[in-house]
Amino acid sequence: MKYVYNVDIVTPDAVLPNSSLLYAETVLSIGKPCPEGIEMLDGQGLTLWPGLIDIHIHGFGGHDTMDGGSAVAEIAKELPRFGVTAFLPTTVTGLRETVFFALDGVKKAMKNDEGAQVLGAHLEGPFLSSERLGAHDAHFIRFPSKAWLETDVIKLVTAAPELPGAQGFFTVCRDRGIRVSLGHTNASFELCEKAVGWGAASFTHTFNAMSPLTPRLPGAAGAALLLDCFAELICDNIHIAPAVQKLAFLLKPERLILITDSIRAAGLPEGSFTLGTLSGIVRNGAARLSDGTLAGSVLTMNNAIANFMRNTAASAPQTARFASENPAALLGVRKGRIQTGYDADFALFDGDFQARLTVSRGKTIYCAENN
Repeated sequence: MKYVYNVDIVTPDAVLPNSSLLYAETVLSIGKPCPEGIEMLDGQGLTLWPGLIDIHIHGFGGHDTMDGGSAVAEIAKELPRFGVTAFLPTTVTGLRETVFFALDGVKKAMKNDEGAQVLGAHLEGPFLSSERLGAHDAHFIRFPSKAWLETDVIKLVTAAPELPGAQGFFTVCRDRGIRVSLGHTNASFELCEKAVGWGAASFTHTFNAMSPLTPRLPGAAGAALLLDCFAELICDNIHIAPAVQKLAFLLKPERLILITDSIRAAGLPEGSFTLGTLSGIVRNGAARLSDGTLAGSVLTMNNAIANFMRNTAASAPQTARFASENPAALLGVRKGRIQTGYDADFALFDGDFQARLTVSRGKTIYCAENN
């Protein structure tokens, strides 16, 4: 057991000033005196947030999910520097054997206890609309098929509901406990509404690579804002303008999920990159293919929460819900809240949202003083 004190704790309902936390693998108590003989950590008046959970991340620091298990393990080691305690390594569209190589790598990385916890895989593609491909290779687009689910590592699938076989595929996913997120889709509002009835639980990088909200055709973007489901946001101020982030928060104050959608170029100097079979360049903070298409981001989760709070005036508890609690709720894991009985996943942030200490399941996985 350990005891951290002199911290402001972000709970689901409020920020508890000058409080304390007793923890082992789970949170044991909040705001109570330290038992005798327990190691004590001085939080130095900083803010203790629930560990950030990124459910949509392709890569970081020159590594990509598609490179296999060792690459995923390296990503896991890097993410705690930004307060991330758990994540879903995310694939891109490719040959079946290439994608399954990546999924096998994720499964191997789930056994690694170093760095951020690998919760499973996010299968983004190949079940995408050719009209809303974004940075995915059109040669590898396929119709939804349960043959792609022949592994127990997939926890989240992005799919376009207008594709043939989508309804049956969504039902199979729901029965197997796999969450479906609507994305890379040209679907109408009405079809998205039906898809939520089929079991879809979220929308992938809302506003991007989906039919837009217009006065007479609300599209998938309108459905993401209005339907009772989660909606991902990439808050790098490039994919979504600050004013639109605020609009999403006003319309959906409980069910947003902050993601990075970061690629291998994140954490590296600006320059050329690859994403699956495609390539592009990072310039002025934006990753784009040669035709100008945005290709993921170089965002980190700590900057995502900082941007979102600045753009929307959301409180720390509200923002923690979007960066921690909601991703955990979508995946059905007991994480994302600093609350008794939940996993002891948390990050100690300074006033500039720089992580000073990151803990996953009670184990220190990053300490700024040691780096």
